[in-house]
Amino acid sequence: MEMHQVRYFLAVAQHLNFTRAAEVRNVTQPSLTRAIKQLEAELGGDLFRRERPAAQLTELGQRMHPLLKQCYEAAAGARSLASSFKSGDIGALRIALTHSVILRCSFLTSTRSSDSSTGSNSASCAAPAARSANS
Repeated sequence: MEMHQVRYFLAVAQHLNFTRAAEVRNVTQPSLTRAIKQLEAELGGDLFRRERPAAQLTELGQRMHPLLKQCYEAAAGARSLASSFKSGDIGALRIALTHSVILRCSFLTSTRSSDSSTGSNSASCAAPAARSANS
């Protein structure tokens, strides 16, 4: 099973029309039909009843729809995560502290400290001032 087959299946299921689905996916209608037939062969049954002018999901198509939609959404999520990771939007932050440093963090949750544009709360962290050797 290939992702383009899943995308094509979802497009036909949404529009219930092979020609319209091909237009939406920017492929020729014969290419879309061939990919759907390959998917049907792999799954062992028809996914659509091809009745002009509309296509209808078969029982197998109805049962496969939520699974293939979940598959497509998971793949899109994986692509998005990889893109964010590559661009540096997300990543691991590693902080090493020795036992002699005490880190105090206070999270400000009042509405005054919230960033109204993002809805996120700010946090402030500070290490206490260094103690003199005489204290």
